[in-house]
Amino acid sequence: MPALNPAMPALRIFVSHSSRLRDDETSAAQAQANWRLLQETCCALRDAYPDDMEVLVDYDGLQPGDDWEKSLDGWLYDCHAGVLLLSKCAVQSQWVRKEASILCWRAANEPDFRLYPVLLDGQTPEDIDRDPFFRTLRLSRFGVVQDVACSKSILAALRLRLDERVSLRRAPRTPFEKIVAAVESIFAAEIDERTLEEHCRRLGEQSPPRCHLDRRRALARSLACALLRDGESAQGRFRQLIADIFPRPPRERVEEVFKYVRSLWVDAGAAGTIADAKEAGSALALNGEFVATEIPECDSRFFTLDRYLERAWPDSSEIRIVSVTRMHSAEEIWQGVREGCSPLRSSPGRCLPAARLDQHVRQYSGHLIVLLTPAPETAPDPELLGELKGKALTQGCPSLIFVYNVGPQMPPPSLLPGLQPILPALRDGEDDLHATEEIQTRETLKRYYS
Repeated sequence: MPALNPAMPALRIFVSHSSRLRDDETSAAQAQANWRLLQETCCALRDAYPDDMEVLVDYDGLQPGDDWEKSLDGWLYDCHAGVLLLSKCAVQSQWVRKEASILCWRAANEPDFRLYPVLLDGQTPEDIDRDPFFRTLRLSRFGVVQDVACSKSILAALRLRLDERVSLRRAPRTPFEKIVAAVESIFAAEIDERTLEEHCRRLGEQSPPRCHLDRRRALARSLACALLRDGESAQGRFRQLIADIFPRPPRERVEEVFKYVRSLWVDAGAAGTIADAKEAGSALALNGEFVATEIPECDSRFFTLDRYLERAWPDSSEIRIVSVTRMHSAEEIWQGVREGCSPLRSSPGRCLPAARLDQHVRQYSGHLIVLLTPAPETAPDPELLGELKGKALTQGCPSLIFVYNVGPQMPPPSLLPGLQPILPALRDGEDDLHATEEIQTRETLKRYYS
């Protein structure tokens, strides 16, 4: 993740595109035109808002040797708005599709986030919707810009919405900033200024610039940023911090920080796929060793799914998982959903009428996840999934999402009819590695707080 400046942030706007020229495109007129249009559009945005906007675009913001994938993931998670420049080439780009998924997730779930899709090469919303992936994203809900062919017309089309956004002056906090703010407040309250400064230096964080925050608060923010910026190695840094810091903060405050750290290994785009599955009865495919595995040492009933859901909704405590393994028919699965949502589910032998149970499913206000775990080697049944979706729509269950446990390996899309894969798929043993990491972190906490 990119480090945050403790001073008041500018509006950070991410530009998604597929315009960089490849060796085989140096003479392609359309590729040349789109490359110039990208550069001119970024310049136009900077010129229009010189003091209010930071434009995040790969060709200008990444240096040779940077881990570009992690840097882009950080920008996607930490920007305040996004522009999707959808040329015909960009629509086919797998990386643009990932960026579009994350930006749509944020626009759909964060009231202050703005997304501006811009259609190039004469494309219309109808053209975009012919692609099943983009049809699922429903870009039209964000106000698509079309019939533009130059940076001046793009800026003119975006100007009214951008002016309103910039006029708020202070940019609202992004998901990463919210996590940083929560961790910062704990560090500022529990760790003295000298210790904060020492551990910022150990983690390679420069002394914070002068800003509106007092120095202890600024150091706490810098330390939080250093701890959290790289999700895959955050637990290792957290363990080192616990081992080195003295006097140690109270255990309950440290465990609050741990709850933010432990799910950062999950890819933001994968979490976005879950969070953006708003259509009732959406069916997603998740792979991993421990999707439906209880790991008591991690205080988790469904380790991998639990961490994906924490990453998708870091601020929410209203997440319920209903596990269903009896899958012979849609009605049998639905009965499992009913039982999982019953207020009497912990009272064997007592039950409510089906109509009352359906009412409990409809009225659940949080995120209701139905985990479908079929028998080994059982292929997804598109007809069954279609019946389930129809059932969810008929019952009016806006918070219901089906997650299909496909096992350790993600099958190719042709073998997942009726399912949207949660991508990028986990590598072999990846969730096993992070479960082991989490157990080590919990042992570290026990060792130093025994």
